[in-house]
Amino acid sequence: MNIRANTIFAATILASITAAGDSQSEPKPNTVRVFYFGNSLTGSAMPDFHEELGKSAGKQWNCDAFLGAGWQSWQHRNELWRAMGRPVDAATQTASSRGDLTLDENLARSAAFKPRAFFAGQWDAIVIQIFGSRLYHVTDGLWGTQFDGPVNVGDVAAASDIIRIFLKKNPKGKVFIYTVWPNMQGGIVPPDDQLPAWAVEMKKRSGRIRDAEFPDRDGFDYAAQWEKPYQGDFDKPWIGNICRTRDYTNQVFEGVKENFPELWEQGRLVRIPGGELFFELDKKMRAGEMPGIRTIKDFYTDVQHIRAGLPAYSIAALFYAAIFAQKPDSLDFTIYDDPEKYGPDMHHDRGELIPITPERARVLHETIWELLTKHPHAWGAR
Repeated sequence: MNIRANTIFAATILASITAAGDSQSEPKPNTVRVFYFGNSLTGSAMPDFHEELGKSAGKQWNCDAFLGAGWQSWQHRNELWRAMGRPVDAATQTASSRGDLTLDENLARSAAFKPRAFFAGQWDAIVIQIFGSRLYHVTDGLWGTQFDGPVNVGDVAAASDIIRIFLKKNPKGKVFIYTVWPNMQGGIVPPDDQLPAWAVEMKKRSGRIRDAEFPDRDGFDYAAQWEKPYQGDFDKPWIGNICRTRDYTNQVFEGVKENFPELWEQGRLVRIPGGELFFELDKKMRAGEMPGIRTIKDFYTDVQHIRAGLPAYSIAALFYAAIFAQKPDSLDFTIYDDPEKYGPDMHHDRGELIPITPERARVLHETIWELLTKHPHAWGAR
């Protein structure tokens, strides 16, 4: 843990533990309508399973998800602005920061499917996945997409703009910031005669296999990558993957918290710390506490996606515990243990299922609860 993050954590740990005891006596929601903004790493939690998973614990967990392939927060924000009939430029962002944006219901009804679903629904909460770009970056175009003018695509600004749109229609809503795990470096693609069956099929469909499908597992140290300091915004933020770290994600959350101090004080701004969960699980795996799993690297399918079964369930259970403020040990984990439920895996994102046993589930549930009651950005920090 770097000095800055360690200071934040140490300064709040005592208050967190005390507040966690208080928060456990507060009423827990039985019904939550939640909308997810993210990409395939939100999809890794299998949102289609969430309603059934919630029912297994006596909860009504209604959700919808806007998941763009590889999308970052600014892309979701831009789509919402366009659905509102606003240009993607500095004037719209300024109006957003003042809370002056209004929704034209007629335009919203003609918007693309997922923005339309978001604007048409009544939501108790949203989840915004942070995928890592820059804290602050003003540009008039990115990744081949031209904007209507210069706009800040940094993670803090983009997430904050989404939150303002959400709160305009759902003023009592709750906001969850979902932060994910670091990615590995790509490895070496085996010769054609050594490719596994899934890779042979993938190559037939696309004509090639990327090195990202075969990560450098031996060269990856989860803790070392997670604890890298963020070195500032620059032109190629993907170099060194320093955006997928504790320091960067902490800074994003602190920036959002600074923009919404009342939301934070009211307990309506909460972190879902996926990367931190994997960090804690990795320690337990290496200590032999997770039967049959040696390191968190076993959770990965490729350089960043996670496998079906226990890995997918781990994020779903974390979502549940954060959203419902309840220990996930009442969930029916067997929902995630059925390979037939997942459907086709055309891109080998889920790979081979890691079975969930009662002992593995117990370790996972305990780790999630320990994390959320102690993490300075989770609900236990109240």
